[in-house]
Amino acid sequence: MRKGQKIGVLLMGMLLLMAGFYGLPLRAFAAAGQSGDAAFANSSMYCWDEALLSPASIDGVITRLQGLQVTDLYADISDFEKYKMSIAQLNSNGIAVYYLTGNKSWYKSPDTLKLEIDKVDAYNKKNPDTPITGIVFDVEPYLDTEYKANVYGGFETYVNNMSLAYSYAKARNIKFVTVIPYWYDNYAKEAAFTGKQRKNAEKLLQKLIKNADRISVMNYYKNHMSKHIDTEVKYAKNYRVEIESIAEFGKPSASAGVEDIVTFYVEDDPIGKAREEWQDVRNTYSYKNLHFSYHHLGIIMELYQDITKYQFLFVDEETGAEYTGNYSILLSNGETLKKRTGSNVKIDVNTSFSIEIENCDIVGVQSEEYVDEVTVQRTYLIHARDVYTLEVYPKLWNGSRYSSVKSGKVRFVNLQTGEWQDAAIIGSSDTGYYTNVKVVSDTEYRVYLLDEKDDVLEGVLHTIKYKDADKVEHMEDGCDGVICLPGGLKAYTCVTMNIL
Repeated sequence: MRKGQKIGVLLMGMLLLMAGFYGLPLRAFAAAGQSGDAAFANSSMYCWDEALLSPASIDGVITRLQGLQVTDLYADISDFEKYKMSIAQLNSNGIAVYYLTGNKSWYKSPDTLKLEIDKVDAYNKKNPDTPITGIVFDVEPYLDTEYKANVYGGFETYVNNMSLAYSYAKARNIKFVTVIPYWYDNYAKEAAFTGKQRKNAEKLLQKLIKNADRISVMNYYKNHMSKHIDTEVKYAKNYRVEIESIAEFGKPSASAGVEDIVTFYVEDDPIGKAREEWQDVRNTYSYKNLHFSYHHLGIIMELYQDITKYQFLFVDEETGAEYTGNYSILLSNGETLKKRTGSNVKIDVNTSFSIEIENCDIVGVQSEEYVDEVTVQRTYLIHARDVYTLEVYPKLWNGSRYSSVKSGKVRFVNLQTGEWQDAAIIGSSDTGYYTNVKVVSDTEYRVYLLDEKDDVLEGVLHTIKYKDADKVEHMEDGCDGVICLPGGLKAYTCVTMNIL
């Protein structure tokens, strides 16, 4: 909660009770109560993970965006048509979608900027009822080697090309958002520049802001937000351009340059703390077109526990051995996620799921615990099955003697799943007529013999002989066509079938 926010004793008690009951951190509930302040209305949200726009996630995303009063979603989308339904759903819920794109080298390539705008234009012409509202250029030219070698020249090139791109987008009725760091205004005081260059750098920044519908400032330095955005707000106000201050919520990362002084993730109440500083910015500047932005949706969903990370472990109930192979997650929406043990899996908390492991049965959950605020480690007890390749020697009983079946197929039907497999009979009079069939232990199969036309021959399986007969508890007679092998047999088990 924000500092100074009033909350009733009863409500706090309810939050504590809910946190304890569901095993969720209290911060998830505390943050959820901060969505009603009008000072943070009309905010935007960055989204770098397009999977959050999938049918499985979009309802939860919309709920969260509405709760935070986010009206503009900046989404990095690789295929507009693939997410057309989600774009339409966002629009219908009062959330405008902007195409988030950019590359450090684009500052010197106006044609590339135009091509990105053309993508939006082409989509909008095809989908006029559910358009993409605008484009967000996160170019960051200062990361480019050529720019570093000639900062003033690079900045001038960048501003001129962005201005051309803005005119190009405006002619196509596409909103244009430019992402900038908070320190471009320092170029007006850059010691390495000449006096003329410093003066021109100030004019270039004004031109950059003027030639945009909105300026999105990476105001990534806690406790300095108001100070760092002063020049940008002044220019935006002069040219009646919208401006927003972005707050960073990413996890600390030395490689990504996300330090504790930058991100609100390290705060006890990230959303509340960010809004404290945003309130200070709001109090400092009275500009009505000043708003705020969250970076980014993936981490915000984690902070709200809308997406839970799972680590799944599988332990054999008999041996205690840990299973380390592949498994599948079956989501309630019909999607299947194939994973390998040891990896983290993100699943929407509103999405039920089940686990399947090839050749294993899930016996039950042994334990579940939070290894951190967003990661659940769940250990399942499993019963593993062995995979066998059976050498099957089919024979027919003609009333007086056995005769080998020289053609046709043997069909094995899994009585648990209903799945079946056919195997053609091969061999010769010298080697014998046989076929190979793969089965798993502890699973019942009904066995049929098929003729050349795949018709089932009349009769039932009468007797079976196993290579490891001493390990098999199975009736010699009256087995009614059903076999079931236990674990621990040899890889190749010979079976002879006698069909009446």
